[in-house]
Amino acid sequence: MSGTRVPPRFLAAVSSPRDSRMPADRLQWLAMALDAAPDATLIVDQEGRIAFASARVADTFGHAPETLVGQSVENLVPERLRAAHVGHRNGYFAENRSISIGHRSTLAGMRKDGSEFPVEIALHTLPGDDPRMVICTVRDVTEQVRTEERLRANEVRLRESEARLAEELRCTDLLHRLALESLTEWDFPGAMTAVVDAAIAITQADFGNMRLIEASSSSLSIVAQRNFPDWWIAHWRECGRGRGSCGTAYENRGRIVVEDVMTSPIFSGADLQAQIKVGVRAVQSTPIISRSGQALGVLSTHHRNPHRPSESELRSLEVLAKEAGDIIEQARYRTALTQSEERLRLAVDAAGVGLWDRDLATGRVYLSPKWKQQLGYRDDEMLDGFEAWQGRLHPDDRSAFLERIRTAADSFAPLKIEYRMRHKDGSYRWFYSVSDVIRDDAGKAVRLIGCHVDISERKQAEAALRRNEEQFKIFIEHAPVAVAVFDREMRYLAANARWRSDYRLTEPDLIGRSHFDVIPDLPERWRESYRLGLEGQLVRAERDAWDRADGSRCFIDWDIVPWRAYDGSIGGIILRTKDETARELADAQLRAARTEAESALKAKSRFLAVASHDLRQPLQTAAMLAAALQRVANGPEAREIIAQQREALASAAGLLNTLLDLSKLESGALQPAIEDFPLEEVLTALRRELTASALQKEIRWSIQQSDASARSDRTWLRQILQNLLTNALRYTPSGGRVELRVRETATDILIEVTDTGIGMTREQMSHIFEEFYQAPSTSEKRLGWGLGLSIVQHAAALLGHRIEVESEPGAGSVFRVVLARSREERGGPRDASIQSPAPSPMSSTHQAPARHRVLLIDDNESVLNATRLLLTIEGFEVDAVSTRAAVEELLGCEGFSPDAIISDYHLGSDDSGADLIQLVRFRLRRRIPAVLISGDTVIPPASRKLIDDVEILTKPVDADRLMKVLGRIMH
Repeated sequence: MSGTRVPPRFLAAVSSPRDSRMPADRLQWLAMALDAAPDATLIVDQEGRIAFASARVADTFGHAPETLVGQSVENLVPERLRAAHVGHRNGYFAENRSISIGHRSTLAGMRKDGSEFPVEIALHTLPGDDPRMVICTVRDVTEQVRTEERLRANEVRLRESEARLAEELRCTDLLHRLALESLTEWDFPGAMTAVVDAAIAITQADFGNMRLIEASSSSLSIVAQRNFPDWWIAHWRECGRGRGSCGTAYENRGRIVVEDVMTSPIFSGADLQAQIKVGVRAVQSTPIISRSGQALGVLSTHHRNPHRPSESELRSLEVLAKEAGDIIEQARYRTALTQSEERLRLAVDAAGVGLWDRDLATGRVYLSPKWKQQLGYRDDEMLDGFEAWQGRLHPDDRSAFLERIRTAADSFAPLKIEYRMRHKDGSYRWFYSVSDVIRDDAGKAVRLIGCHVDISERKQAEAALRRNEEQFKIFIEHAPVAVAVFDREMRYLAANARWRSDYRLTEPDLIGRSHFDVIPDLPERWRESYRLGLEGQLVRAERDAWDRADGSRCFIDWDIVPWRAYDGSIGGIILRTKDETARELADAQLRAARTEAESALKAKSRFLAVASHDLRQPLQTAAMLAAALQRVANGPEAREIIAQQREALASAAGLLNTLLDLSKLESGALQPAIEDFPLEEVLTALRRELTASALQKEIRWSIQQSDASARSDRTWLRQILQNLLTNALRYTPSGGRVELRVRETATDILIEVTDTGIGMTREQMSHIFEEFYQAPSTSEKRLGWGLGLSIVQHAAALLGHRIEVESEPGAGSVFRVVLARSREERGGPRDASIQSPAPSPMSSTHQAPARHRVLLIDDNESVLNATRLLLTIEGFEVDAVSTRAAVEELLGCEGFSPDAIISDYHLGSDDSGADLIQLVRFRLRRRIPAVLISGDTVIPPASRKLIDDVEILTKPVDADRLMKVLGRIMH
């Protein structure tokens, strides 16, 4: 044996010559023994080096045994456990005790491919002292661990099954008690409470409730509950049936489980707050479905903490809900049966049905108290018996009735008969009797039972109906329009002669025929209208065009009225029509005439627009030239002639303005721009325009200030007030007084123009608004043309304002304009007025400041030259242009900076004078004083908004006024 070599799988430390106890032959035998072991075996030294690996190591760890010799044993341990394994190894060598397989907790090994697997290890120390070695036996226990896990899982399922079985037994016991209670002692509220208690017991819940659907309101109502306060119940009573877990379960017809109301989308807002306040965190709601599939309600349980019922609890709740559904249906069946019996009794009494029963074998007859009551007798006043019946039959009905009774036993059909019987008061009443035969098993008639009802009122109604039908036929026949009555199939029931005439029908009898066959070319839209009428709708149309098959066109007014049968159902429709063809043709001619008149009005408006501008141009030229001539004329006679010429031009201009404005009002060419605006804007303009005239006539003059806000057209309101003030100034002598005052009511503004003039009689007042009428004056000179007040009346009517007049001869006049306040009133009137200064003579000339520069714009060459001449004579430096291009050229010149702008409004191009004024101001970056001269007496509102700070004068402009305005705005 001394020549046996050491097996190559042994580390040198094991076969060291110093270890006399382990010769080579014994190492050989040890290797063979360890290779024969069923488990992988390793020999490991105290430093953790592998000294030997058995052949089974390859099967367990995947490593060749010889490759492991000399390596650290920790290489066979998962990396995450290696540090701990070193500690376990050192502890073992310190203890120096053996460990058997199965006596340690399961460890983990690592194969060559890196996979982990559970192992059990046995440790035994080899004899010898230096070095110390341990034999490690490693067993793969993967299948054993799997088997143990399956056993543990089976144990858990077994315990769950036992618990579920116990819960189901408890639920079954509860259901059994509920079933017994519902069969023996019927108490529906108590049964529902017991169901809620059972649900709470099954789920170990803290709260519970049951809600059932109400047939009357289709809402879920709480019928039983536990542990909820009244306010919580009231909250859910007010909620719709689709809210919360109960509503959702009912709508979806499926169970809803909310493990935590704080995270569930089902609860939010007030619903969530109610759950939190009452202490509910988890809810389950199971719908209660009847055996017929009808949703009856919801059974819910609630927990104070987040919770989910087990599957066993949910199955038990489903069984409980089905039992509750059976109890609910049983309760409804009982209620319905009770109600049906009560309704039958009430129906018999209410319908006045008298019952009778005749035994055919004995001849005995039973008459119910109601039967006797219908003849006016109490039950004890009339004996039962067929004789009592027979003796009260009407003589004309007796034989037929008795014959029908005798043959009733041979008939298998119910007996139905109408007859008359004598009432206690001696009158005869109509009765309708229905009876049937009761037969024995052999088919022999043994009893005849039946009932009768008093149909006297129906007979009277039928007679009245026949009379009404006759009257209805007379009404239809003599109706002023075409009338036809149809049934639901649109078959004729009646039609008058007018109908046959209008629709060219020659058939003598239409009754029973289809409307669609009689008139086949009916429009399809009419058929749809018939259908709507048969559905109960009232349908009508006016001037409905009908293109007939023969090519003719007619226009018809028609309406459809449904008529109803005795039972309230729609029996058909009544169709009334009226041929409006002739009227439509006349209206068409009228519309054509109206269109022609409107075209004429538009043409007139276009003419007025052209005339308003073109007629004023030569007058403006003449006025400017006359003013210029007056300023250079020598001698008093020449100046007098020129003054008279200017007066004549002003008179012609005034007449032209008045005539054009009146014509525009009458033609409707002027449309008001109604808006809310401060009344003081209009009053300020009137003071500025008319104060000079008042001072010139030496009249005391005042216009009250006002902070009222009016609703009107500011331009036309100013024109109305200007005409009234001008009229007052004209008819008030020097030294007199003219005032404008403003008063307010809750809804209106009253503007009064008062003068101390000559006044008027009642006769004169009745004509003052007529065109060209003038009241007599103390002056021999004609004062105006009598059109100012006519314009006032037309303009006030256009604006919806009211004009009131008060006057007495010699005491002056009061003209009052009543208009609406603005929608958002700004305040009441102030008792303040602007008084005119003491009258003083006015100079008719104006001395302009030296060498001020004026930009003059006008596309009419004669007007442009005449105005430039006048301005030059007055001492102005004038830049006169006629186009936008010329204005642009001036703006490009260095040093160009006019002190004022005078521009015509209409410039014969797309630009207006207002546009060019805005252009110059924008380019020169300053608000240059400007005068806008227009041939129109009214500037369009859209343009006025752009030029509110521009003085506006109407052609022909008086030269003196132009100079005064120009001087004022430049200073």
